[in-house]
Amino acid sequence: AEALAGAGIASIRMDFPGCGDSQASFFDYSHTANISDSNACLAWALTNAPVDPGRLGVLGYSNGGRMALMMSTEGDFPYKAMGLLAPAYFTGTPEQRAEAEERLAIAQAEGSFNMDWYGRTLQVSPRNYLDDLASFDIMGQVRPRVETLIVYGDQDEMVAPAICRSLQSLLGAEAVEVPNADHGYGFYSDQPEVTAAVHGAFIDFFTKNL
Repeated sequence: AEALAGAGIASIRMDFPGCGDSQASFFDYSHTANISDSNACLAWALTNAPVDPGRLGVLGYSNGGRMALMMSTEGDFPYKAMGLLAPAYFTGTPEQRAEAEERLAIAQAEGSFNMDWYGRTLQVSPRNYLDDLASFDIMGQVRPRVETLIVYGDQDEMVAPAICRSLQSLLGAEAVEVPNADHGYGFYSDQPEVTAAVHGAFIDFFTKNL
C-alpha cells in the first residue's frame, strides 16, 4: 500500500478477520466474510474518497488472490485490472477435498477445528470449510475477465510456480517470476531486492492499466 501511494495510486489495505492487525476473531474468517469485507472497503472508498469508479483495481496476495479470482467469476465485477501475488489457485485434488470434508465434520461436531499455524492455534469455523469446499468448484469457473498480472517467486513452496504458470496460461495474463522469493516475498525477512521487485511489478502494471 505504501509503495502504491508513493507512485500516486490510492489503495485500501485490509486484513482478513484474525489476520495481521485485525482485532476480530479468526473464527470469523471465511471466504464469504473476506469477500464481504473487500466489498465493504470498495463501497467505503467510492462514498468517502475521490475515487474514479472507472479506474478500479484489485490486488490479492495468496488466499487474497483466491478471493479476487472468486470475485471475478461473479456477474458484478467492477474492477478494470487484477493483480495477483502467489494466488492460491487450487481446484481441489481428491486429497484436498477429503481433508476439507474431514475438518468440516470435526468443526461441526465440536464447534471449530483447531489448526496449528506458525506458532498459533487457530479456531476455524464450519463456515470456513463449507466455503473452502465450494471454492474448489468456483476455481474451475475462472476465466479471463480483465487485464491481470501474476507475480510469483521461484522458491515459493506454498503456491508453487507451476500453479501460477497454469493460471497465467488460462487467463492470458502477464506474469513476473521473482528470483530467490519464497511465499513471504521479503515481507517477513530482509530481502529488499525481492520486495522491490514485487512493488515495481504491481506499480508498473496498475500505472499502465488503470
